[in-house]
Amino acid sequence: MQTTNPRVSATMGVVILMSFMSASFAYSGNWENVDDLEEPVVKMEATSPGHSVFGEYVGAHWCGPCMSSASPSLDNLKTSNPEDFTYVSFYESSSGGWPNDSPINRRSHIMAGSSGYPTFSFADEQTSPCLKVGAGGSNYYDPEYSSGGCMDPTSNDFQLDLTTTLDSANSQVTITFEANYVGPQPSVSVYVYGAVTEKVGADAYDNGVKPHHNWRGWLLNPDNSGFLEITLERNDPVQRTWTKPLSLVRASSGYTQWENFWPVLALMDGPHSSYNQFYAAIDLDMGPLVDLGVSEFESEISGGHIGLIPGDQIALSASIMNNGAEQHPAGAELVFSYVDGLDHIEIYREDIPSLSSGQSIQFNTNFDTTALYSVASGAVSIRASLENVDSDRVSSNNNQDLFIPYDMPPIATRPVTVDGSAIYRGESLTFELSAIPDDSVDDLTTMVAMLEYSLHAEQSWSSDWTTSEGLIGAGGNLRVAHEVSTPLSAQTGNYDTRVKWVDSRGQASDWLVTESAFTLQNAIPSVVSPTDPNHAGMPTVKVETIESIPIAGLIWDAETELGELEISSSAPQFIAWDPDSESISVEFDRIVYDSGGSPIPQGLFISIGDGEDTNTGTLLFNVIENGAPRWSSIPPQSFDEGESGSIILTSFVSDTNEEGQPTNPSQLGLEIVDVYPNEAFETILVGHTLSVSAVDEDYVGTASVTVSASDGDQTTETMVTFFVNDVNDAPRINLDGIQRIVTKTQLATSVDLSEHVYDVDHEFEDLWVDIESFDVGSISYDFPTGVLTMTWDEPGLELITINVIDPIGDSVSHVMEIEVVDSLPLAWEGLDDQPDLSVTFDTLDYNTNPVIVVNQITDHGLADIKVRWQVCNSLTGVCTDAGSSFGLSPFSIQANEGAGLRVGDYVGLTVTAVDSLGFDRKSEMLRSYAVEPVNDASGTEEEGQEATNGTRTPYLILSLSLLALTTFLIFGTIVLRNKSRQSKREMHNEPYRNPDLPLPPGGLPDGWTLEQWYYYGEEYLRGER
Repeated sequence: MQTTNPRVSATMGVVILMSFMSASFAYSGNWENVDDLEEPVVKMEATSPGHSVFGEYVGAHWCGPCMSSASPSLDNLKTSNPEDFTYVSFYESSSGGWPNDSPINRRSHIMAGSSGYPTFSFADEQTSPCLKVGAGGSNYYDPEYSSGGCMDPTSNDFQLDLTTTLDSANSQVTITFEANYVGPQPSVSVYVYGAVTEKVGADAYDNGVKPHHNWRGWLLNPDNSGFLEITLERNDPVQRTWTKPLSLVRASSGYTQWENFWPVLALMDGPHSSYNQFYAAIDLDMGPLVDLGVSEFESEISGGHIGLIPGDQIALSASIMNNGAEQHPAGAELVFSYVDGLDHIEIYREDIPSLSSGQSIQFNTNFDTTALYSVASGAVSIRASLENVDSDRVSSNNNQDLFIPYDMPPIATRPVTVDGSAIYRGESLTFELSAIPDDSVDDLTTMVAMLEYSLHAEQSWSSDWTTSEGLIGAGGNLRVAHEVSTPLSAQTGNYDTRVKWVDSRGQASDWLVTESAFTLQNAIPSVVSPTDPNHAGMPTVKVETIESIPIAGLIWDAETELGELEISSSAPQFIAWDPDSESISVEFDRIVYDSGGSPIPQGLFISIGDGEDTNTGTLLFNVIENGAPRWSSIPPQSFDEGESGSIILTSFVSDTNEEGQPTNPSQLGLEIVDVYPNEAFETILVGHTLSVSAVDEDYVGTASVTVSASDGDQTTETMVTFFVNDVNDAPRINLDGIQRIVTKTQLATSVDLSEHVYDVDHEFEDLWVDIESFDVGSISYDFPTGVLTMTWDEPGLELITINVIDPIGDSVSHVMEIEVVDSLPLAWEGLDDQPDLSVTFDTLDYNTNPVIVVNQITDHGLADIKVRWQVCNSLTGVCTDAGSSFGLSPFSIQANEGAGLRVGDYVGLTVTAVDSLGFDRKSEMLRSYAVEPVNDASGTEEEGQEATNGTRTPYLILSLSLLALTTFLIFGTIVLRNKSRQSKREMHNEPYRNPDLPLPPGGLPDGWTLEQWYYYGEEYLRGER
């Protein structure tokens, strides 16, 4: 007998209720008392995201949050959304432990990004919020589920079917899975996640709660190596089957084994070994999608207006679409309505025919709004809604609302003025206008203002004087400016204004009247303020000279011509008023200077009458010398001690010509007249730039420089003051004699730092001296005396750091080098740029015993002089003779037991002595090579001179290399040469390489190389002869 469960299809589902979320926590240890975690369970339903959601859960029997929150939260979520949510649980039981989920090993896959239990992963995610670690409350996973469960956005492009069949004869269950892709791509490749679970687990948590969807086995590919991969062609369903024993699951909580056999399958975009996107999921609870929705809802007011005036006609249009997976039957209705208070008043109703999946239909109607009434800043709400759709699973799209604003008449507000409300005839006054649109349709940019005026209480309204100046301001401060320009013939008195606004649809506000909005006055004559933009500028007159000054721009009357005014003054500077030329004559007998020596303006008090009113005021005049340069006040300058300061004087001096007209001040000649104190400063004037430098870098005080300006005829002087700021100077160290000191081991050396450290701002006793050394035990510093004492037992280079800090915190440092020596060198002439010793040989010829004289070039006061000599052969590397001579008296050597020098011999000299300071001194070995005798007398004398001058030394680098190679071949020994100073040496008689030299009849001598033969073969042949 076979039993088949009903066929189900996984897609979207919605339940309209929101869940709440409690605080969550994770726990990875064992629980001692789980009873404390129990609390009343509040079940709430989560809102479906409209598609299937899949997740995986990991928990343990001992985990408190698992049993009290995580498992109940999953059960509640599945119960409230059975058609849209499924999951798989991996559970550690108290009897069997963790299940063996190989080869997929899903538990470790999920826990890779987790820190404890419980852990729930939506759609194979490894980061928050899709990876949930810990739990709290009984609806912990609802928010992430309602937000989409982290599923792929194309979830609804997949339709899934799942059936199970039981073969009772052999207790085998056949699982049939069908997947159909309905998306835009031609095809997609997917992997089938398949698991057999227990709908209710047979094992329980420690508190008795049982996990659901408890994993029991995998549905794998034919190789049982991973999940099955399939390719889905668009609209071409693919079906796969698996057969599993019924015994794979257990009966639990009233469910038989067959009822508890619960497959869970899902589609993902990759294999089990990676983290993937999940498209869709299904279990035996999940049914087909049924969804009819309002996809579009639009309106248009007749005339194309934005706002609504009751009586307008509104065209309404709505589109209805079948979003479900199957044919939607007829019977549903579309209803248009508007809101009146709390009621929806029906406008239109229409039956919706049967629609196939993805099919849409449009409905249109006209709405006469005569029955509506306007509301300030309000709107009418119109709804398109579906009715009689009881089987619909997504209710969120069953209606759409439109809000159409009412177009209301504007409300005028009272105009305001910016610069007061009283003006003279002939002047203008600006009013700033604003209004309240009273709706969300209009603003100041879509409305027009009208401003009119009338004599107070006469109601003779006119707009002849008004002009609109447009919008001013921005944002919430936007206003419309209207200017009232009064003619000279206007009647004086108080004026009323009124304003009205008209919006874009011609709706007008009421007139808003403002009584006595402005006052029009007679314009009395007045002196123009120097700050007025129309001021002509302060007139300049020459002292003791009658000047005629036009009053245009200095005196003003809005109604009366300047020539008709009466101007008078009792001041002695006033001479006359000439109405014909509209000018006054003045004469000033002196110039008034300020404290800085610059002329200041002088006032003339006058009376002005226009025949109707009289006014008074003061005219200002700039009185200057007749053509003399004029200095303005120069602010004091400053600079720090030891520095300098400069100033350009052009802007502080001016000049006029004979007519009193300004001339270019840069053409004036400037000179330094006096400097005080002269000895402390160096002052330079280049062009008009005055520069002052402190000669004494420690001087603090004031410098006063007197400068004259001349135009060739007249000269004026001014004083420029410079303040020299007191700046703290850092201490200083005089390095003479202490920059580098040479001392002997175990010899105490003292330095009096008070003689080397000084500070121009502080006494030595006020300075802090800090001495640093790597060998602190070798130095001592006496603060009262400032004496530094140093002693070292070992030779080497020692570094002493001297830090000096003044009371202000400024400091200076110096590192003093101390060379500690046991002995000092003695340098040979020819080996050093600064030689101490020279040597003279009476001969270095073969077969001779030379007489040697060592001379002292540098006077070191040498005593206990010992000259050590030795004779060695560079070919054999063997030294044959040695001896010593005391003092610098001539001495002779006996080479080769008196036989004299041979081919390859050299004489080595080393000198030791004690100098006048008690230092031991020692030279390095000086090598002088034997040479072949030359019969030519001039040649012999020249060679002897070369030997005397130390210039016969061979080029040691090449010789030593060849000789060392010869010695190695012949004697098997290596002769090491000190090359530290060979770059400065010149070797005696450098061998000449002769590659054409013929070999002896018997071939190369024993132990010789061909290269040696090229250099020393000629000497060998001469020796044979």
